[in-house]
Formats: sequence, C-alpha cells, structure tokens
Amino acid sequence: MPKYSKRVPVQKTNVESSKAKAAFSVIEMTCSACAGSVEKAIKRLPGIHEAIVDVLKNEGQALFYPSFVKARIFPEGGGGRETQKQEEIKQYYRSFLWSLVFTIPVVLTSMLFMYIPGIKHGLDTKVVNMLNIGEIIRWVLSTPVQFFIGRRFYTGSYKALRHGSANMDVLIALGTNAAYFYSVYSVLRAATSPDFEGTDFFGTSSMLISFILLGKYLEVLAKGKTSEAIVKLMDLAPETATLLTLDEEGNATRVGSESALAQIGRLVESAQIAKAPVQKFADRVSKFFVPPVVVLSFSTWLAWFIAGKFHGYPESWIPCSTDGFQLALQFGISVMVITCPCAPGLATPTAVMVGTGVGASQGVLIKGGEALENAHRVNCIMFDKTGTHNSWKASGC
Repeated sequence: MPKYSKRVPVQKTNVESSKAKAAFSVIEMTCSACAGSVEKAIKRLPGIHEAIVDVLKNEGQALFYPSFVKARIFPEGGGGRETQKQEEIKQYYRSFLWSLVFTIPVVLTSMLFMYIPGIKHGLDTKVVNMLNIGEIIRWVLSTPVQFFIGRRFYTGSYKALRHGSANMDVLIALGTNAAYFYSVYSVLRAATSPDFEGTDFFGTSSMLISFILLGKYLEVLAKGKTSEAIVKLMDLAPETATLLTLDEEGNATRVGSESALAQIGRLVESAQIAKAPVQKFADRVSKFFVPPVVVLSFSTWLAWFIAGKFHGYPESWIPCSTDGFQLALQFGISVMVITCPCAPGLATPTAVMVGTGVGASQGVLIKGGEALENAHRVNCIMFDKTGTHNSWKASGC
C-alpha cells in the first residue's frame, strides 16, 4: 500500500473560506488501482471533504475542514519532489540493467544456443537422470531476477492484499511465479525420473520481469519530462526582491509564493492532478480488474488444456519441446500478465500532464482534463476587447 508524506503544503481555497486545500506526496504507487485505494482511504478520514490522487505525479490534493484536520506547512518550490523523481528513475534503471545481466544468458541458453550444435551438446549433457546443464544454468540465473530484482512486485502485492485490494503487482507476481515454480517442478522431476523430459519456463519469468521493469523505467522517465514545463515556468521567478510597491489603486505587487507566476504554477499543477471523466471511468474499472483477470487467465489455461486432451487443435501447434499442458500454461500466463486496464489509467493523465504543461509554456492556461476532453466540442471562441479574458462556447451548450 502506498505511503503518505507527513508534511503537506496548505493553501486556502478561493471558493469556500471554510475549507482548505492541501497538496501531499504519495510513494510506491504502481498503477491506477493504487491511486483509487489511496483516494478511498483518505476520504474516510474525519474532516476530509474531497481527495484526488495522481499516479503519474505521485501526488494528491485534499479539500478539508481546518477545524478537524491540521497540516504543517513546508516551503514551496518542488526541489524535494524533483530529487525524489530522479532517484526513482535511477532505481528503475539499475534494476532493469541488473535484470538484463541475468536474463540475457537465460534467453540465450533456452533459445539461441539450442540451435548451435557444439553449444547445444554441452547444454544437453545430463547431470542427474534427465536433468541437464542448461536447465541448471537457467534455474540459477533466473532465481535472482525472480526474488531479488523482482522483489518490489512481491512487496507491492503483499501490501495491497493486506489492505484488501489488488493491483498490477498481484498479477505480475502470480504470472511470473506460475512460470517459475512450474519450471522448478519440471527440473526436480527431471532430476528424479529417468524418462521425464520436460520444458522449463525460466526464460519466460525472467523476460516478463525485465520487460516490466523496462516499462516502469520509461514510465518514470516520462513522469519527469512532463513536469519540465512547470519547472521552466517557475524558473522565470526572480531569485531576490527588495522593494514592495503599490499600484494607483493601492493594490498588491506580490513576490514569492503569492506572485502571479507562482499562482499560475499552482493552477497548472492543479489542472494536471484534476481527473478527466474518461480517467475517472478507468480508475473505477481498475479497482475491480484483478479478480476477473485471474478467472480469465485460469479459464484460458483450462480451455486450451481440455482442447488438447480431446484433440481440439492440430498437434502441429504444439512446439516439439513442450506438451499440451505447457502450451495451455503459456497462454494462461500471457493473459494474466497483459490483460489489465492500467494503460488507459496511465495514458489519460499523461496526456493531460503533457497538454497542460505545453500549454502553460506557450501562454495558454488549461483548467484540467475535463476542459481538454470537451475541447473537441468547441465551435467558437470569444475574447473581450482587452484580450485579458476569454471564454469558449461548446456545441450543444
């Protein structure tokens, strides 16, 4: 389960003076299901009126009643958040590189080297009964990937299940463990049987973890780039100010966190966290996707296994080194790992972040995902004579 930071910046809302808005950071979120769980947990707290969590930015906002909830203010600027993002990028990069170090030899010994006569003969050399050297090598190399490099998926699964929810980590752990432990069974049976010649899936489990880590690395890399527009915007603020002047009407030339530039930055950040209607739908779906995916995966394996028993498909479909059970297992694992609605849950907030960030860098302020989603309905744009305010009218409104 994701963790919340203990310090939150607080600012009063302009809409209702009786409520305040707090921004907070959340770590260890892996998919949109995590964001939904965090939102649900925060909304249950006394004094919380509303909460929104963004899985891409690892941040959230809560609208609360100050008389019930107390929060401690810390300086704005986002320096700590940027440092955290860079550290997260480095962690996933290191994990991916280490997974490649072990996975590439596993893949080579299970696929490429089996077609090179001299090397194939060495890998096929029997050690005990039907257990050969190639299987031992793959077992030894895939174990660190499964349990050490991939331990983040076990940790995420345990925390999610402990709190009564399930996320993408659960599916990854189930899928890779199914491949790994069936391979262990195949190896042990080959070592104790003089006539059993099975096929292991150590390469499958290692490759899955490596590809997922690559996807996670690209994801956190994209997160860092989407906030560059806001960072550039805030860099426009002067480092020092020594004079406070009043205009002709006696109002406020403000600096620092109260300056117009800082308010624009907060507006863009709020717009990036605000969820578009399609994202809200994806988040609702993601809360319940794990059990159906597990059932679908088991049904896929069972259907292919039964079809193989009753010769429901040509035997030529089965690779020479496997049997019907193993072919069905491959299909079941594939369904478990790739069938997940996290893509729309991540793609939508990414599009909103990029759109609002690029818009801000071009001088266009967008209120959030809902405005972007409704933009295709615009049929006219109206400006006032000074050009300082604008509004748009959508078709059908």
